[in-house]
Amino acid sequence: MKLTLRSYWAVKFLLYLAINFEEGIVPLKKASNVLGISEKYLEQLVIPLKKENLIRSSRGASGGYQLNRPPGKISVWEIVAPFETSDAFVEKNSEAKKEEEKDPEIRQVVEEMYYDLQEEMKKSLEKLDLNKLCEDYQNKKQDGFMYYI
Repeated sequence: MKLTLRSYWAVKFLLYLAINFEEGIVPLKKASNVLGISEKYLEQLVIPLKKENLIRSSRGASGGYQLNRPPGKISVWEIVAPFETSDAFVEKNSEAKKEEEKDPEIRQVVEEMYYDLQEEMKKSLEKLDLNKLCEDYQNKKQDGFMYYI
């Protein structure tokens, strides 16, 4: 299963906004520094996120971005969906020539399995919200890092 890098960074960015939800507006430069990603790249991610009404912006010297809803009201699916095509979740060989197939039922069974996987992944991402990711983050912060030698 594969999600794009844009989805990955969008989830990280919105998780950062969720962690800082109580503080309000987060400057893009600050998010860029903390997340270790270029400000220009984040600017590209902001456009679809604003279009989906997941974040709002504030202009001026103290401008930046914040979530448009509480973290518990934003699913990971909502964040990922604007960056993915419907068939991007599960890769499959699109170059198979259907007219050369001797047993098309094999393709049909496998494609149905891929479709089912895609639907299960979507359902899982719909159930997972930013609040849960914030809880996981807080648990990791409390536990600290474990180093093994």
